Amino acid sequence: MNLKKSLVAVAVLLCAVPAFAQSSYDILRKAATKLEAAKGIQCSFTLKSGEHSTEGSLKSQGDRFYLKTPVSSTWYDGKQMWAMNPSTHETTLYIPDVEEVLEVNPMAYLRNFSKDYFSAFSKKKVDGKHIVLLNPRKKGGQVRAIEITVDATTFLPEKFIVRTMDNRRTYLTVRALKLNATHPASTFTYPASSYKGYKVIDLR
Repeated sequence: MNLKKSLVAVAVLLCAVPAFAQSSYDILRKAATKLEAAKGIQCSFTLKSGEHSTEGSLKSQGDRFYLKTPVSSTWYDGKQMWAMNPSTHETTLYIPDVEEVLEVNPMAYLRNFSKDYFSAFSKKKVDGKHIVLLNPRKKGGQVRAIEITVDATTFLPEKFIVRTMDNRRTYLTVRALKLNATHPASTFTYPASSYKGYKVIDLR
């Protein structure tokens, strides 16, 4: 086969590959870009771990967030985290590491997924959804894998399944998600005046 015919054959093969084919990285990058570009995020979700299930809400802007469930509330201003426990009337203040932030807010996995995780498509197939798996690049952490379901049209995350090294699974299912919410800076700091009867345990 001469050079001209070879080039034609290569061109035919390239044209046979769908132009719209997207990698798992492309899918998550689009989802991350949507969240990063949001003015402010407001989300309601269902959280399930073991036999326990609860509903909650999340407000976030950049890497700051406020997460509330019936059993606890957490504020994170990008540096400090306040974890409030109404059953003990105590609030713990500390400087979290990356894994501690992710344990509270699974959506944060999208912010640095390419740096900390390898991505690949799951073998699961659901019409209208992209299901992507994340596996840690480094060993020694608590997370074995994360499964993220992304809407194929909006590229917004719909579900997170976090599997730990001891095979515990936590499921976060997004029930509603807004990207144009407005949150004052005070949203992400502990409102001590509203919890005067609570003891603050400072672990910084």
